[in-house]
Amino acid sequence: DGSYIAKLLDGGVAECARKLGEEGDEASLAAIGESDERLVSELADLWFASYVLLAARGLDPALVEDELARRREAS
Repeated sequence: DGSYIAKLLDGGVAECARKLGEEGDEASLAAIGESDERLVSELADLWFASYVLLAARGLDPALVEDELARRREAS
């Protein structure tokens, strides 16, 4: 209770999706004009926000891993 993650989840899917978009923008900007360390930090935030959104939707992150594996096998 009261944690940052709990606050995001309390906002529902829409709040989690908004946060994911925000983090995506920050990662894009870091890729264009900031250090490698900053890019890695922003990508960590993006990935974290992705996991929170999956949780908000009741989805297992393994589903994403399975999809990536399926794509790799198909190529």
